[in-house]
Amino acid sequence: MKILFAHMYDSRYALGGAERVVINLATAMKDDYGHDVTCAVNSSPVAGELRERGCNVVELAWSKWESFQTITRLGHVLQTFQPAVVHSHHRYTTFLLDLFFRRRSRILHTEHVLRDDKKSFFRYGHYATAVAESVRQQLIDHYRVPEDRVCVIPNAVQLKAPNMARVESLRRQYMNDPERLMALCVGRLEEQKGQAYLVEAVSMLSQKHRRKIVIFFAGDGRHEEELKSNVKHCGLSDNFAFLGFTKDISELLELCAFLVLPSLREGLPLTLLEAYAGGRPVIATDIPGTRDIVDVGNTGILVPARDPAALARAIESLLDDPIKTAAMAVNARRYADRYSYKEMTAQYDRLYRSI
Repeated sequence: MKILFAHMYDSRYALGGAERVVINLATAMKDDYGHDVTCAVNSSPVAGELRERGCNVVELAWSKWESFQTITRLGHVLQTFQPAVVHSHHRYTTFLLDLFFRRRSRILHTEHVLRDDKKSFFRYGHYATAVAESVRQQLIDHYRVPEDRVCVIPNAVQLKAPNMARVESLRRQYMNDPERLMALCVGRLEEQKGQAYLVEAVSMLSQKHRRKIVIFFAGDGRHEEELKSNVKHCGLSDNFAFLGFTKDISELLELCAFLVLPSLREGLPLTLLEAYAGGRPVIATDIPGTRDIVDVGNTGILVPARDPAALARAIESLLDDPIKTAAMAVNARRYADRYSYKEMTAQYDRLYRSI
């Protein structure tokens, strides 16, 4: 079967969850299922990694002002490649495909994030998938997608075995005090991810607890300098380390006791699944998508979004109770089995053949 993957990505920032899904899914369909795959994406690290993995890539224009060029490129690849299915992971590409090429191929749209904007411009092609039940319900209730035209296929992750030499190097660099615990916060440094509330939460910890913790920020983005300034202003330079974009977090998970995700909005966050796969409990905000995969008290703790005091209390509870944290870690690793990468790709393969 011929499958065309379509996506747009702001290449000023590091790869996010949707980009990793596109790359991994396209690779799996080509290598594991024997499909003929082409990917239509803008010039970006996504395009580069797809090429490295042996996928054929057609580059699209990123700017909306170049929509005519994008439409022309899409029309050309549809005519020459003639895919049976076009799987779009971005609303803009789905909009153009559905508006201009609906009769050429079956169009599948995947919604990665819970959102409610641009309702009048929303299109889903012939069928839609949502990464979580809350996202599916939003598509039905707010965007009026018929119930029989949308299903849930949760995202999944493949976590590489950690490079222990790198783990030891990081340990020597950051763990000069054996009494301190490491925690991890992964994501683009932008408002949606809520890192500012984490900085405020750490500033609210007691001196005893503050001396116990260092948090890695693994990511880059528009708010990086602002966050660094806040950390310095609050006197927390010993409590945070900015690592920049980190392609593989397996070594960081090996080093850290737990993961913190203070996001304001998510779909189904891959970071939490990676934490589970690495056997690490989580502290996360109680928002749709995230609450779908946190088993409160067993795999992690949920706190209200935009509530640094509640976030501080959750951090203190894990610092004060290592037995509880260790039990959650065991549960987290078991819970990860529910989000099998093999099952995710098999579900998409079946869907491609059925629509």
